Amino acid sequence: MRNPCLARLTRLALGLVTVAAPACFALELVLLHNRLPGTGPSPLVSVLQRFVWPYVVLVFLLMAFYIPHAFVSKRVPEAKRTRWVIALTLLNMWAMPVYWYLYIWGNQTVAAPPHTPASG
Repeated sequence: MRNPCLARLTRLALGLVTVAAPACFALELVLLHNRLPGTGPSPLVSVLQRFVWPYVVLVFLLMAFYIPHAFVSKRVPEAKRTRWVIALTLLNMWAMPVYWYLYIWGNQTVAAPPHTPASG
């Protein structure tokens, strides 16, 4: 039997990493564009610029998780799977936190298929 606490911690860690992507992007935009003209970049901007490639790799790794998950998860309604794959591909770091909240962190019960009366 799986430990539900561990599964919850794993989902929480995935959510924190997922939210970190747009948060780092927004922080970098604010720091890069809110400096005085004619001044050099602040030391924090220089540090953030070193993390651009790891950030890009992180987003692609998250996409490599979320897109297959959208296809195979029973929590995602069949009619919405294609839309979610398109959203995760085109709006990746903005769609991932929403997808995580709705289908990974949210209600962990899978809806039962509709009952069909037995013939006979």
